[in-house]
Amino acid sequence: DATDTNLLLKAAVHRARLLISVTDSDGTNAEVALRARQITVQYRKEPLTCVIHIVDPQLCALLREREINTDQNTPFRLEFFNVFEHAVRLLLRQYSPFQGDEKTGCPAHLVVVGLGKMGESLVIQAAREWRELHGQNHTPRLRISVIDQDALAKCESLSVRYPQLVKVCDIRPLPMNVRSAEFERGDYLFDHERKCCASAVYINLDDDSLGLHSGLVVNQLLRHKKIPVVIRMVEETGLATLLHQGTSHNGFENLHEFCVLDQTCTPELVLGGTHEILARAFHEEYVRAQ
Repeated sequence: DATDTNLLLKAAVHRARLLISVTDSDGTNAEVALRARQITVQYRKEPLTCVIHIVDPQLCALLREREINTDQNTPFRLEFFNVFEHAVRLLLRQYSPFQGDEKTGCPAHLVVVGLGKMGESLVIQAAREWRELHGQNHTPRLRISVIDQDALAKCESLSVRYPQLVKVCDIRPLPMNVRSAEFERGDYLFDHERKCCASAVYINLDDDSLGLHSGLVVNQLLRHKKIPVVIRMVEETGLATLLHQGTSHNGFENLHEFCVLDQTCTPELVLGGTHEILARAFHEEYVRAQ
């Protein structure tokens, strides 16, 4: 139990340089950080960097405020990361739906299948990047079609938690089962003249097998279009390896796998928190000035 102060002392946290907590509970990770901070105040002078994983965005905001306001005289540095936030930044960088929008001025159309943690982060980050591209006037708005069995309730919850979204995005919830005939028909990909209106399709389902099935359905509908269909998978094993080996030919060129853990759980991303980014920026500015 890493929230036990005595156990942390037995693990020699008071002599460690780095503490990383990646349990599946945000509350546990946050409590580990608080216990570690108490130990650093009592037992050490050298700084301890504590890196914790947080999924809940509201808790992230609370901890970010605490991170910024940490007493500089305390030998404790709090960093936190979210695999989904890291993942969607990399995902949109590798498979951007905005290529050419700056010139044409036409709004992009994202199709997001599955509005879990990854899907939410994708919508939020895409909105931020769209705002950066088009300024504060929010014209034109980014069109996002959300396919999920609970799309109505999840989109409403998202708009309540992020009220600025409606100014930047036109989010259209489509309550739909990915195994239904409605999903396989693919009307969400085309306009009333049956012309393709999607810029990119991002499939974010917790089940890798179901995600691959959905990706194959969408790819078949878009087989003559150069539109990326990106399937989120957990890691590069099993189905992801099979998909990676079979997408270079035979009509699967637009089908891509994105393995979350392989892409995001690297030392560079996990340890490259706020303080590390600021430290590198200060160092680069110092070198430039010298």
